[in-house]
Amino acid sequence: MPGREAAVRKEFTADSGNGRQDVTVLVLAADSSLRSKLAALLEPHCRRVLTAAQVSQASQLLAERHPELLVLELSEQGRSVTRLIRAARKADPWCKVLSIVPAQDVQRAADAIKAGAFDCLSKPLRAERFLASAKWAVEQILNSSAGVRGKGRIARCSNGKSLVGQSRAMRHVWERIEMVKDVTSNVLIHGETGTGKELVAYAIHDSSPRADRPFVKLNCGAIPKDLLESELFGHEKGSFTGALQQRIGRFEMADGGTLLLDEIGDMPLDLQVKLLGVLQDRVVQRVGGHEKIPVDVRIIAATHQDLGIAMEEKRFREDLYYRLKVITIHVPPLRQHKEDIPLLVKHFVKLYSSQTGRDVTGVDEDGMKILMTYDYPGNVRELENIIESGVVLCSGRQITSRELPQSLTRSGTGGNEIVVRPGMPLSEVERLCIIETLRYTQGNKQQAAELLGINPRSIYRKIQHYEISLEPLLKEAS
Repeated sequence: MPGREAAVRKEFTADSGNGRQDVTVLVLAADSSLRSKLAALLEPHCRRVLTAAQVSQASQLLAERHPELLVLELSEQGRSVTRLIRAARKADPWCKVLSIVPAQDVQRAADAIKAGAFDCLSKPLRAERFLASAKWAVEQILNSSAGVRGKGRIARCSNGKSLVGQSRAMRHVWERIEMVKDVTSNVLIHGETGTGKELVAYAIHDSSPRADRPFVKLNCGAIPKDLLESELFGHEKGSFTGALQQRIGRFEMADGGTLLLDEIGDMPLDLQVKLLGVLQDRVVQRVGGHEKIPVDVRIIAATHQDLGIAMEEKRFREDLYYRLKVITIHVPPLRQHKEDIPLLVKHFVKLYSSQTGRDVTGVDEDGMKILMTYDYPGNVRELENIIESGVVLCSGRQITSRELPQSLTRSGTGGNEIVVRPGMPLSEVERLCIIETLRYTQGNKQQAAELLGINPRSIYRKIQHYEISLEPLLKEAS
């Protein structure tokens, strides 16, 4: 048996490369000996292992540290632990729960599975069985976050970054990704700088049948015009000054996979003609070469520009535009889905706390109010930079207003005011007004209805219509 346990340990470790998967585990067991044994089994394989002796302590760790895997011993605190399982699954539908019950206790096992447990193990616990179950749970966690998760929350992309969002606006993005993942049609992604267009492209590729093939990107606005053609199509040796050897282009690199043409609106018109030819014929010809090379590439184009205006100004070809926009995905600016800020903050705090080795768990109440009232002209990328800076500067366990840039406090309203811009749809104004009122009442719908001067039944309908999630608002208030 010890040999088999060692084999399972080795297999589990081999999957993670460096020996530890980026997963946080919470172990709840009243028995200190069992708790220590479970933690010791998991620590070589998971980056963070938290332990708790009581349900109340586990609930606090669940709220503060957001573990992806829970290992819960049910023998003494069955009903309370069952409620904890439901709470964990409600907070994160993709977390996994391993429950441990006394042998032959069929009812407890059934209750745990019914509450949402991923697997149920019986005592006395066998290490090899436990490790095998934990390995499978971790694989499921990583797999579910590597591709697109239907209604959307977080997707870890192959570039190591994550696309995060569960608001109504972001759910439309997730739905579009889900719709296009299994087809080869070209996709045009548009949105302001810093909204996450590249991450949407990664999510499409990672959830498609081409996921095991190359993902190649090229920023059309970052490369000089005279070099862009060579970057796209490659060149033969001696085809121009400095071409000392043959070089393949991005199309050939991406053969069988996906090519992201970022900032496509900056591509010169003469290259747009050549790109159109490649999209039509599916062959490329290197600069200075005569051979026509077949390529099987899915094109995803991204831009922050309005290509409709670019066409009117004769800066972008109409025929290329319609070739690229077979399917369009609009990535909204952060100011239009501020309800995602708490989730984004949680994600970035966890990311940069891990990278820097800091024990930072979140942002305090005053700091969060400042973050929620700022408009983020740099969008999610700006928020990420703010949180990275806050984690580095933080002297305690929570980022406070002192660690946030002064520009946020100067530009913020200092309260829960709604910024209305010219042309903002009335429905968006109403939605923001309801969100801010619910935040003020800490989720009390009856009180919010009274403050808004509407019937309580109306606010229930509007919450459902605008798909407003109360969970982030309640977390801010707690």
